Amino acid sequence: MKVIKNKDAIKGKNAETCKTLEYCFGDSDIDLGIATITGRYPETGYAMNLISKELIYVIQGGGICILQTKKSNC
Repeated sequence: MKVIKNKDAIKGKNAETCKTLEYCFGDSDIDLGIATITGRYPETGYAMNLISKELIYVIQGGGICILQTKKSNC
C-alpha cells in the first residue's frame, strides 16, 4: 500500500468552477483525482474523458452523467 498525504497532492484548476487534487500512485492502472465543482462545468458543452475509466461519487448537489449512450442522474 502506498500512502499519499494531502499536502503531496497536485493541486490544479480546470476553470473557476472546477478545482482538482491529483494523487499519483506511480501505477499504470490507477491514480486518484478529486474534482470540486462549484458551478456549471464546463461553461458550455460537455466534459468527456476518452482516455481512462472514471468513478463518479457525488457528495452534494447533482448533475447529469451520460455513459456512452445511456443517461444517468448523478
